[in-house]
Parts: sequence; C-alpha cells; structure tokens
Amino acid sequence: MNETEPPCAFRVAARFIPTIETPASSGLPLYVGSACLLVASITLTYRSRVATALRVLLFAPTFYCGYDLAYGDHDIPNRPVSMGMTLLGLFGIMKAFDICLVSLFDSQPPMWIHEGKQVPLPTTPVGRLAYGFDLVGSILYLI
Repeated sequence: MNETEPPCAFRVAARFIPTIETPASSGLPLYVGSACLLVASITLTYRSRVATALRVLLFAPTFYCGYDLAYGDHDIPNRPVSMGMTLLGLFGIMKAFDICLVSLFDSQPPMWIHEGKQVPLPTTPVGRLAYGFDLVGSILYLI
C-alpha cells in the first residue's frame, strides 16, 4: 500500500458514502447557498416590504451558489460525486426560485398543519428558525 493511498476501510466506506470524497472547493457554495435559503425562508414569516425585498435580493447569490455547485470547476473524483453535486445544485436552484420568487405570487406562505388544522406562522425567533429549517430541510437532508 502506498503512503498516499487512504486506508482500505476508508476506500470501502467511500464507495457507499460518496460524499466522503466531495471536493473541498464545493463547501463554500454549498453552505453559503444553504444559509441564503435559510434566511430567505425565515423572511416568509414577516409580512413587510423589507422582508420581501431581502428575499428577492437573496435570489441572486443563492442561484449563483447552486449553479457553482452543479457546474463549477471542481476537482471531482468520480461520477457518483459529480452526479450528487449536480443534483444538489439544481435542487438548490429550484428551491431558490420557489422561496425567493414564486412566493411573491402566493397569497400566503406554506403553512404547518397540526392535527388537520392550519397552524399560524411563528412569531418567535426560535419558531421562525424552525420554520426556516423545515422549508430548507429537504435540501439539507441530502448533504
């Protein structure tokens, strides 16, 4: 075994969990894009023009991060990692369109349902953060 080769257990784990081999250069667009989506989804709980303007302004960096993750020049080790990064980037772009732009045409943001009844939008900081993680959670579970 060469000194530069990873141990056998790592190579076996990397076959089943391809994110182990994700290039370090993909971390910045992944986390910045996720943070922008989280902030944009939190602004859905506010009914002010400032929150709406912030949500629209967050579209550009979120879109760019998703595009960079999907099509950026990263040193990708194999095809499954490339496919996963492209899928995650494109899904982030779709969530950016949904949260930042499509929400402008909705009469109300997505609501929680508890025991068959609509729950009002959260008003506390912790509730708003939970609401934001819930909306963005579908993309964060892929990480």
